[in-house]
Parts: sequence; C-alpha cells; structure tokens
Amino acid sequence: MIFENFFGDVKIMFPQAEGEYEYLKGNWEEVDGIYRIYNKSFKMYDKFQTYIVSTLNVLFTLTDIDQEKLETKIKNYKPSIEPKLSVLDLDKCFTRTVLDALDIPFCPEPQAWYEHQKKLTSAAYHCRVGLESIMAVAENYYKNDYLPGENGSLTEYEILAIFLLNFSNYKALVNKKEVKIKELN
Repeated sequence: MIFENFFGDVKIMFPQAEGEYEYLKGNWEEVDGIYRIYNKSFKMYDKFQTYIVSTLNVLFTLTDIDQEKLETKIKNYKPSIEPKLSVLDLDKCFTRTVLDALDIPFCPEPQAWYEHQKKLTSAAYHCRVGLESIMAVAENYYKNDYLPGENGSLTEYEILAIFLLNFSNYKALVNKKEVKIKELN
C-alpha cells in the first residue's frame, strides 16, 4: 500500500473504523474460542474464522476498501477476501497466514484438527496484534497529525504497522533527518 494513500484514507475513515474496532475488541470471546479447541467443537472454525474476517473488515473500513462488509456466516471466505487483500498489498506472510486459515474446512480427524487449530489461532493472533498496531498508528495520525517516526524513532507498534501495510520504503522527515525502516532478514 502507498503510505500517502493510507494516511489520506485515515483522515476520512478513522471515526467509522474506530467504532468497529471498539465493538470488535469488546466481542472477541477469546476464552470461548480456545475452549472450543479443547472441546473438539466444530464451532472452533466459526469462532476463529469469524474473528479473522471481522478484523479484516475493520481494516477494509479504515482503508476505504469496498465498504460492503464481508459476510461472517459463509462457508468459504477466501474468494471474497482475496481481491480486497490484493488491493491493500499487505505483507505477503500476513496475507498467506490469513488466507490459509480461511481456507480450512471442518474436519474432526485428530491430526487435521490439531493442524487446523494451529493455523486458525495463529491467524487470529496475527490479525489481532496487527490491527491493534495499525489502529494505534491511525489514531496517532488522525488525532495528533503524528506520522510514525516524527519523534526521531519508531515504536514497536509503528514498525509492525509499517511492515504489515508493506511500507517497506517508508521515510519520515524528522528535524531534517530521514528515519528509515530497515528490512529484516
């Protein structure tokens, strides 16, 4: 994503995205989701996939990507999400983690169950922490006109948001100095 476009969208869309984000935070139900894993409940799939889709919906609102919300009660999310994720051009590892988790069908077989819950919980955690970082950066910009790195350094939230949003060449002028994000290998 081009960072100028992201911050332009934030100025317009942040209030709506903030409301959705606050609602999502209050309805995560993480204990119930984890309980479903150990109970071997098919609802594990629904709990985690719904949360992943809901998280992405907040990100789509923030970036003004197709305001039609993704339905959270469908069998296969991947075809409706893939085009939206490609427009955002997010980090490839994040995108793959999310799409792999949304492509998992219900399977009660023990080994598949174990592998599925690892993918689902991992993707949900990536979405949760990623959205938290992106919303922190967006809030700082919306409320304080603060761009990442303006104080001469970057917080962990800023670094994560920059990588997830694929701002690999992000530069901010700080006291006539450039702050650059180093590529992690």
